[in-house]
Amino acid sequence: MADTAADIKILSPAETAERFLWDRARELAEIHRHVPQIVIERLLIAAELSGVDEALAIVRYCTGDAGVTLPPEFTAAYLEQLRSAGRG
Repeated sequence: MADTAADIKILSPAETAERFLWDRARELAEIHRHVPQIVIERLLIAAELSGVDEALAIVRYCTGDAGVTLPPEFTAAYLEQLRSAGRG
């Protein structure tokens, strides 16, 4: 079965951000210009892997709010992201 033009759907920016982590990271990098997009991507992946609300990770690491504590599962997932990046 071949795809046709009718099968193509153009996503809205909101739908793209909802579906694709890299697009949320891009949007957040525009807001938090001092944090590289790749760092935000790793934060979002670690949040997803550890089951932590990604907003908490962004507040903690992008705004520097040391009052936000994240569970050890998040830290382990983030460190694994960093180790994986080093293996590139």
